[in-house]
Amino acid sequence: MEPAMPAGSAVFVEDVGSKAVGKGEVITFRQRASVAAGEDDGTNLVTHRVVEVLEREDGRYFRTKGDANEDPDPRLVPAEALVGERTFSVPVLGQLIVYAGSPYGIVALVIVPTALFAASELYDLFLAVRTNRAERAERTEASDSSGGGKRWRLREPKRRCFSDCSSSLPRGSPSVAVRRRR
Repeated sequence: MEPAMPAGSAVFVEDVGSKAVGKGEVITFRQRASVAAGEDDGTNLVTHRVVEVLEREDGRYFRTKGDANEDPDPRLVPAEALVGERTFSVPVLGQLIVYAGSPYGIVALVIVPTALFAASELYDLFLAVRTNRAERAERTEASDSSGGGKRWRLREPKRRCFSDCSSSLPRGSPSVAVRRRR
């Protein structure tokens, strides 16, 4: 489809009915692969321009042609094979998508970045543990040099009482304080 769409482009299509497709529009359709030609027997997606719309007794057909081809395609495209009409295409994106699905692409785009991220996180964890040990060693040295051997303990949070706070509640019971605007 060059020059309209360079080889390796990703084509985005919109699902349209076969009645909406006219001459000159670019469509994507499923084409049965030829087993005799050595291709697999699955379906291939092809994007070509419609050069003629044919109405027959057994349905609607499209004669298609690639922009870079001199002759129209040898087979007619039945309306049932229509996938959609091209809305836009992005050059080179198709090649990147194909590469991402290959074994080398999976290694380059998934496994290597994941391994680098994991290594970075492990290194950060190692530094945090080492820094924590160094801080604890400094505290121990400081407490040993002061002679007191200071012990670390958790303090209870200070209780604050606002305007409607009841001081008669036993210590540790849940309470709700409402602060009024003045």
